[in-house]
Amino acid sequence: MLRRPFTAALLACILTLFLAACGTAAAVPAPSKTTPPATAETPAPTPKPTDKPSSPPEPTAEPTPDMSELPSSWFDDAVFLGDSVSKALESYCEQTGALGDAVFLCEISFSVRNAVYERVELWYQGQSGRADDIVALTGARKVFLMLGTNDVAMDGGVEGTVRLWRVLVNMIREKNPGAVFFVESCLPMYGEAQMEELNNDTLDEYNQALRAYCQEANCVFVDIADAFKDEDNALAEEYSSDHYVHLKTEAGELWAQLLRDPSNYSVDPRSLKYENAP
Repeated sequence: MLRRPFTAALLACILTLFLAACGTAAAVPAPSKTTPPATAETPAPTPKPTDKPSSPPEPTAEPTPDMSELPSSWFDDAVFLGDSVSKALESYCEQTGALGDAVFLCEISFSVRNAVYERVELWYQGQSGRADDIVALTGARKVFLMLGTNDVAMDGGVEGTVRLWRVLVNMIREKNPGAVFFVESCLPMYGEAQMEELNNDTLDEYNQALRAYCQEANCVFVDIADAFKDEDNALAEEYSSDHYVHLKTEAGELWAQLLRDPSNYSVDPRSLKYENAP
């Protein structure tokens, strides 16, 4: 009988402590469910001009070719008709390729008269014939001629030789209608070898007549003679091989340089139209 009040009192005490504990817990504020504000990001610094990514380098321009000189390949479709004087140019070009693949039809004693009257035949790839036929066989579009040293001292002189030029060029042009004709001035002769009929004054007169003829006949005059002269208007010692009219092979270097210089032409050779010859 005495144990029940004690038990009840004990239970009441435990219940009071429990409720007190619950009340205390309820009094503690619950953690806020609101997400705390995000920290503001620091803006990226504005790049300075020096911070900009570098641009790719500009491509290096190719060097501009020197258009003041004709390349050796410009002569690949050219043919040269000449006498023994032109042999120096032929030999030099065969050794160096200074005038590309140009064809040389140069014969000893060749002249305007011989070409017109068929006294000298030209050879090309095992075939021989007149100048007009052989030039056509080469298919050349540029025809260079240097003839006359063997003509001007003969009957007819300068005027007679120029008349024969008209015949020769017309012969070749008829079978090579698309070709352009280049007439080179005759080179001077050695001073002590001059004769009454053949001398440097006569050759100068002849070259002036050739220049006038080229204007009339729609040919291009190529003036190269002065570069080979000494102070006496004669062939310079350094170029002469026989103290007459013939040249050392080394003189072919100067000759080739003169031909590659457009300023030596009466018409800029780069401005001309070159059609295929038949």
